[in-house]
Amino acid sequence: MEAIGKEKNTWFMNILKRIWDGPDYANPGRVSSMQFAGGKMIEFNQNEQVSDFKIEVKADEPEPKPEPEYSAPRLAEPPKPDFQPIKPDFHSQKAFDIPAENDFGSQKQMTIISKGTIITGDLKSEGDIEVYGTLTGSVSTVGNIRISGRQVGDVQGANITLSSCTVRGNITAAEDVKIDSDSVVIGDVKAKNLDVNGKLQGNVHGKSSITCQNNAVIVGDLTAASIVVNNGARLQGKMQVFNGQLGEIKIPEEEKGTHLSE
Repeated sequence: MEAIGKEKNTWFMNILKRIWDGPDYANPGRVSSMQFAGGKMIEFNQNEQVSDFKIEVKADEPEPKPEPEYSAPRLAEPPKPDFQPIKPDFHSQKAFDIPAENDFGSQKQMTIISKGTIITGDLKSEGDIEVYGTLTGSVSTVGNIRISGRQVGDVQGANITLSSCTVRGNITAAEDVKIDSDSVVIGDVKAKNLDVNGKLQGNVHGKSSITCQNNAVIVGDLTAASIVVNNGARLQGKMQVFNGQLGEIKIPEEEKGTHLSE
């Protein structure tokens, strides 16, 4: 058994040596064929030239199939929306008119002093003014004025409304002045028409009329073409009712002589 094993090893070593050294082109008669694992590895024909020598390798097992290549799946692209460009229509647009200075169309200007706000200084405007806070200084405007807070200073406007307020200053209105029962005014009042139902200390001049409501308290002189005093109103001062300037009242001479002769 050992002899057989040595013989096989010697045969196997000779085959490896032939493969390593390659064919003997100088003596091609020595190379016929080689057997390995039941299949032919090298075939050489003596009649062929060395340049035509070919090596053919035949494998007992089938060649392995190449592994399939995997690639990351591609995400499907969302369909693109079919947008249509919007073309501006410049012909249908009207020309923009730039307003003149202080010309805001029908929108009326208004200045509001909110409750809790304290302002010191004169206030002049061309629109309406509403005072709910405290203002120390004169107020002048061509619009209407509404005071529901505290005013210290003269007030001048078109129509003036005093509601639950205190005013210490002269009041001048081109149209009407209204003073409610919860308001107190210390100062002279000049207006076309005056409607007072609160407390007023000062002289009053009404171009047209003065109306004293039942809760009115006035300390001062009243002058107007028409004065109405309702029941309950209290007045202290002179009251003049006339339209224009009154002339001197004279007694006729005949009446004087008759009265003296009697």
